[in-house]
Amino acid sequence: MVFEHAGGEVDVAWADGKLTGASIGSQKGGMFRVYSGGRLSPNITLESGQEHAVSP
Repeated sequence: MVFEHAGGEVDVAWADGKLTGASIGSQKGGMFRVYSGGRLSPNITLESGQEHAVSP
């Protein structure tokens, strides 16, 4: 499952109705934050074409 927003991509993996993994990527580069489990991540800066794994 992939969602795009402002040049970013989020790839999410599910098993048995639970999140098992995710990664964010950027086609243009930029700064991103991830909101998960009621918490907001620190800034994640990606260069064009880079990906970053996110723990569930």
